[in-house]
Amino acid sequence: FFYLRQCAPHSAFMNILGPKNEITIKLDSPTYTVGQDITGTLILDVHKKITLLTLQVYVFGKEKIWMCLGTGDNKHHEKRVVNFLEETVYLIGEPDGSKKPPKTTIPVGHYEYAFECKVPDDCSLPPSIEVGKSGIYYGMWGHIEDSDTWSANKKKNKKRKKSSQVKEFFIPFTMVGKFLPATPTPKKVNFTMCKKFMLSTKALEMNVKMARDVWEGGETAKVLFSMKNDTNKVVKRVETM
Repeated sequence: FFYLRQCAPHSAFMNILGPKNEITIKLDSPTYTVGQDITGTLILDVHKKITLLTLQVYVFGKEKIWMCLGTGDNKHHEKRVVNFLEETVYLIGEPDGSKKPPKTTIPVGHYEYAFECKVPDDCSLPPSIEVGKSGIYYGMWGHIEDSDTWSANKKKNKKRKKSSQVKEFFIPFTMVGKFLPATPTPKKVNFTMCKKFMLSTKALEMNVKMARDVWEGGETAKVLFSMKNDTNKVVKRVETM
């Protein structure tokens, strides 16, 4: 004996519960360069009122490296992640130090928040690249902090707790980065070179001294050259290049 029962599809149960609160981010461009504002719009669709402390956009750049270490039975893979860019843009409830922001209630409705994140011109950032499971990645998260997540997320070395009121949203973007060379620090030059000849126990010694090793265009580089010849060889010519 058996009977058939028609079950409502999963979407029908979702309709009974109603649509969920949702965050979406739309970027003005999929690609940015160093010194350019990262701009876009965070869209918050509220179907059931939200009580939050902050609404924020977290912008990041990170280097992820997958390495194969060890040999034989000790062979294993290890992942290393380094964050070199971390910027937070607060759209609602910017905190004052460690002080908790006041609660804000967002009623049912459709909300749009324009935002911008400035990457300084003098910021040395690598370009986006992906090699296998390793690479340089950029992206941003849109999310809220509420009373349930605030204290937990202030603890270090803890996995970030997510709000149950609205699901966070992630979107990647590409960075056309640039490396800025470090400003050289001038140093004094004192270089000595010895030249030995066959069948001779002594050497020809040459020394070069300069006040510094960094010179700008248009400057005259002053060089002090000295030579000590204890060999039986005759030095006929000294050249500089």
